[in-house]
Amino acid sequence: MTSFVAAGCEEPTELPAPATAPAEPADEPAIRRPTTQQLVEGRWKTVTLSVLPITLEVPESWQQSAFSESGLLTLEGWTPSGEVQLRFSARPPLTADKFEGFVNGARKAMEARGDRKLRFELHEKPGFKVLEQQFSEERRAMLATDAAGNLVEMEGTPLKWSFLIFLPDAEGYKSYELGFVELSLEHYERDKEFFQRVMSSLRHDGAALPSSQFPR
Repeated sequence: MTSFVAAGCEEPTELPAPATAPAEPADEPAIRRPTTQQLVEGRWKTVTLSVLPITLEVPESWQQSAFSESGLLTLEGWTPSGEVQLRFSARPPLTADKFEGFVNGARKAMEARGDRKLRFELHEKPGFKVLEQQFSEERRAMLATDAAGNLVEMEGTPLKWSFLIFLPDAEGYKSYELGFVELSLEHYERDKEFFQRVMSSLRHDGAALPSSQFPR
């Protein structure tokens, strides 16, 4: 009789699971864009314009940068419809006897713009004066930031919107300019109420300097 030797029973070896490539992280926006609710209903903060006793109220997400060599200051942040930049810089001082002539000259230049003139107002605020000027230019390609935070080029109507700030001193006025960079008229009109909320918050901080230097 032929004998058969039974082989020992072994547990089957479990094959390793096929290797899978690690999931690639989803592309994140270059800049985290706040929601409209966060911008409108969220917290706002007070920023001081350089060394001046002048403050502005902006959303908490806005960032401030200063360039000490040039004396330039910028504020950047989002409005509901896009990103904006405000630039602040010093201008030549004005003696008291030259102030009225300067304003009249600026008014004449604005009137010459015809239908492109949008606003020309001299605001008398406690402690300082502000000359607000706003006019449009011919449509052209403009830089803007899209929803993903990327810089793109798109056609728009440039809006020149500036605030000349005059702080009284012994000789007349120290003067400064606060204005928007690459702001389109279309963007402004979409977020007009938001823009007005920011710019109407310009205030003199009476605690920064003795009140005798800036009479109310």
